[in-house]
Amino acid sequence: MAEQRKKTVLIVEDEPSQLMVLRDELAYSGFEVLTAGSGEEGLSIALARRPDAILLDMMMPYMDGETMLLHLRKDKEWGRQVPVIVLTNMIPDDEKRMKNIRKSGVTQYLVKSSWPLEAIVDVIKRKVR
Repeated sequence: MAEQRKKTVLIVEDEPSQLMVLRDELAYSGFEVLTAGSGEEGLSIALARRPDAILLDMMMPYMDGETMLLHLRKDKEWGRQVPVIVLTNMIPDDEKRMKNIRKSGVTQYLVKSSWPLEAIVDVIKRKVR
């Protein structure tokens, strides 16, 4: 029986401690993990490596998550299809911004303080099946 390929998740997060915790937990759960510390780096890695899912922070310097997502979705083949799970401290209370984020094709929106690490991993597992 052929060995099944590990699913790949790209984490785009500018806070190093958050990035390391997520990376370690996803690796422990059996994923191949790619990491990026900015939206620019995340977009470059995403387009080159085409992960099975992207875990994306919204509030980052230089290129924020919303801008990265808009550029990603311009890729008509893979970029429009890849599941993008937003993980952020931004409370979804700005209706205009949330409408733009939803229109850009977010698969799921998670507020960091409301989701335990295990639940975040479970969401990713469901999205990459």
